[in-house]
Amino acid sequence: MNIQEPTFGDWVLYYAHIVLQWYWPVLHVVGFGLCVYAFKCCRKWGYLIFLLYYLLALFETFLSPAIDRAIDARTQLSPESIAAYHEELESVHQKYFPKMYATFLNVEFPLGPTLIVIGLWLFARRDVKGTPNKSMDRTETANGLTKSTP
Repeated sequence: MNIQEPTFGDWVLYYAHIVLQWYWPVLHVVGFGLCVYAFKCCRKWGYLIFLLYYLLALFETFLSPAIDRAIDARTQLSPESIAAYHEELESVHQKYFPKMYATFLNVEFPLGPTLIVIGLWLFARRDVKGTPNKSMDRTETANGLTKSTP
């Protein structure tokens, strides 16, 4: 069979797939940090809802695979059954797909979560600019002295 050399588009899709695999965790970490910063500065409870979303997303990204691997390790199949499965799968491929078939690679771009992070950043930037620095506020007391309010 004549195997075609990879084209420039193939390489672009390959590297886009690799970069986008790392884009999801980075996006969740940035969103989590943004929500923590915005809530710390503004004390608006709406940021906590997004903080909970990003906390669950970080759990799903980093801890869930380790938990799945631990569960799979306890329910391992025997090597004989795995070999029988692969032999049966190969026979089905030879029967129904005797020639090489095209491999599809889905490159998913997280547009929704990216727009959420950008929107949160815009709202937080506006809220933080609109919030006065309370450590610099001075109030006058009854005897005319100024005191700083924390």
